[in-house]
Amino acid sequence: MISTIRVACSFVLVLSCASVLTAQGEAPPAPSPNTVLESVVRGVPERRSNDALLGLRKLKDPSLRALFSALVSSEHASRRRQGVLGLAELENPPRMNPLLLSRISDPLERAALVGEGLSSDLIGAEQVEQMLAWPSLEPYVELSLRARLSSLGKGLDTARVSMLAEKGGVSSELLAGALLAQSGDSALFERASGRLLGLTDPERGAMVGLFLEAVRREKLTAASSLLPRLAFAYSAFPSAEADILRTWVRVSPESGLAAWRTKWEGSTGLADRLRLAMVALDASDLAPPELFSLIESAQAEPALASMGRLGATLARREPALDALRELIALRYVPVESWIIDRAKSWDEATALGTYRAFIDAWAARPPTAELVSESVLEAGEALMEKDRAFLASSLSRACEKGDVRMSHAFLMMHLATGSSPVWDVAAPPRWPDKQSEGLELLVRARSAEAGAFPKTEWGALEAIATGAGAKLPFSMRAQAAWMLLKARGQTDATLARLLAGQE
Repeated sequence: MISTIRVACSFVLVLSCASVLTAQGEAPPAPSPNTVLESVVRGVPERRSNDALLGLRKLKDPSLRALFSALVSSEHASRRRQGVLGLAELENPPRMNPLLLSRISDPLERAALVGEGLSSDLIGAEQVEQMLAWPSLEPYVELSLRARLSSLGKGLDTARVSMLAEKGGVSSELLAGALLAQSGDSALFERASGRLLGLTDPERGAMVGLFLEAVRREKLTAASSLLPRLAFAYSAFPSAEADILRTWVRVSPESGLAAWRTKWEGSTGLADRLRLAMVALDASDLAPPELFSLIESAQAEPALASMGRLGATLARREPALDALRELIALRYVPVESWIIDRAKSWDEATALGTYRAFIDAWAARPPTAELVSESVLEAGEALMEKDRAFLASSLSRACEKGDVRMSHAFLMMHLATGSSPVWDVAAPPRWPDKQSEGLELLVRARSAEAGAFPKTEWGALEAIATGAGAKLPFSMRAQAAWMLLKARGQTDATLARLLAGQE
């Protein structure tokens, strides 16, 4: 039954204030907001610096640009990464700065950042062309960049790709071979495939994951010839095999779906069938509707039956909101991130109805339950400017029930978007705990116009920043410190002093 499934599957917790209180034995609260921000630049332990930077990145405040720029030159790799990503997220659309990336001397670190940028769509054609001008690019990085250009229809320098294949290891040879196969020459890809399959795990496993991601991301359909052999090699590893099947179905639907049917017919365990159902659902935009009758027929398991009905509805291009509500109501977390992601491509009425269904489903659980899916946050953020009345009524009900976790979730939606409160500030809900009261203050400070946050509340904001008030995560303490400096008009002077190394 679905309760058994939820126990077996991993849950994503909403960032719960209560779960991140200052741990016993840690250093005492910082004595001032400036000291909180000091940890961003030179903090010890480094974990606190990363937490603070994550909080500041979420503000997406252009006035933090100088801080992020300075961090790119930090002696700590984790802070350099935060600086690069923080600057990228301030662009519209979000884009990494190739010049800043070129200043990172460690080739492995730079390669990791480029990979993250490609996976997160932070690198467009213009950035790729600038990066290709860097001297001494690592072969795999250059091939990844050329794969992105090729997927954007910019053409492929096959001579250069062939040369890069000779410089790198198996990973480079495999990606280069796939690119050349995409252009009609499959000889190198066949040789590289044989070399990969001749390796033993775990060395091969690390390469396979990277390769499958590149195939999906850049739509390397010519790589499909390797996928049956990979599926056979990983037939004893269900999660890896499901990832291979997902890629196979995406780049070669006819043979991939045939392989999926064979696996389904031979599957018996619930966990295997749930993985296979996820693969099929991901392919609902190209699979025939009758494929999903196999999944829907599993009437003894509500999650499978609902996934089958939703997949068939999507495959028939029929209105899917009722099927979506049915599946979301089961709160089967592994499928939620897929629904949230795919909803971006649906018509507005279906997308908004889907987002509301997430909030309704999780609000219906017992208010004492510890867990709230991260999808609730994403759904609320998507609704923030589209249906504030719905969010206001849902928040009111959560507070009336004393549902601490949902209360936190609604407040976190506001913090993530910077939106003004959906509740009446003059007559707010009765917040169920002190953390909610602290979050409410942050929401109002975050959304206030420059210089408009009342002086009478500066003290309460400072108490959050220093840890003397509501016990919030360090990421939010950093946000409170920055908001307080903005309210006081002290951001420029404070940043100048911190970046100059002064106390």
